[in-house]
Amino acid sequence: MQFTFYRAVKTFMKWYQVENDLDDWKNPIEEVKFQVPKDPPLELANAVAIKAILKTCKTNFTGKRDKAIILMLMGHADIQVLGRYLKQVNQDYLEVHRKSSPADRF
Repeated sequence: MQFTFYRAVKTFMKWYQVENDLDDWKNPIEEVKFQVPKDPPLELANAVAIKAILKTCKTNFTGKRDKAIILMLMGHADIQVLGRYLKQVNQDYLEVHRKSSPADRF
């Protein structure tokens, strides 16, 4: 939170200096040294958590898409598996689009 405030003030002060063309004015924020806080490393998900996440993926368009993305990011899906998922997702998308778009019925 503090870093966000610091960046906002720094950005405003730089804009103020450029907008008002202040050559003899010294920007006070330049003297402030702020260290970017280090985020703690995230815990890796275990197999039980990943299986639970995959179980929440439904069989509709977004569920299949989400499952394909999760598998791809985990590196557990080869190209053929992803190709099947994406082909099915594309078919589902086209089917939904045909049902919902009255312009396509003509």
